Amino acid sequence: MQVSTAGGVQPEWRGDGKELFYIQGGSTMMAVPVVTGSAFQHGPPAKLFTAGAISFGSRTFSYQPAPDGQRFLMMLPPVKADETFPLTVVQNWEAGLKK
Repeated sequence: MQVSTAGGVQPEWRGDGKELFYIQGGSTMMAVPVVTGSAFQHGPPAKLFTAGAISFGSRTFSYQPAPDGQRFLMMLPPVKADETFPLTVVQNWEAGLKK
């Protein structure tokens, strides 16, 4: 069942299955609320954010949502091939989500 209104790639479920994320237009992260059970229902897609080039045009997933859908771990390419940029290392990615 199609849940997007303008296409999308790289779908990922939120940890509890109540939301579906996908990339639209190569750079816009979208979210669709869903209800599963005896019948599949979904709400309207909502734009979460735009983050440069999220999609690299391959089937390799370039992001992973946190189980609660509030944060995203993403691979983003540098703007220029010879550009350097700071590297941020996130340790205990899942441990910080457990309460």
